[in-house]
Amino acid sequence: MRVINLFGGYFLALIIIDFLLLGLLDANEFRKKGQFNVEKKAKLVGRVLIIIGVVLFIARFSMK
Repeated sequence: MRVINLFGGYFLALIIIDFLLLGLLDANEFRKKGQFNVEKKAKLVGRVLIIIGVVLFIARFSMK
C-alpha cells in the first residue's frame, strides 16, 4: 500500500518533469536545428500534456 501512496504523491511531479523536458529541452534542440515548426508543436504538446496530467491528478483525488 505504501508503494501506491508514494506513487500518488509523486505522480504530478513526475508528469510535470517529463513533459517539461519535452516542451522545453526538446523544443530548444529543434530550434537549434532550424526546425521551427516542430519546435512549436513540441512546446504545444508539452503544455497540453502538463495540463492533462494536472487535471487527471486532481480528478483522481476528487473521486476517492
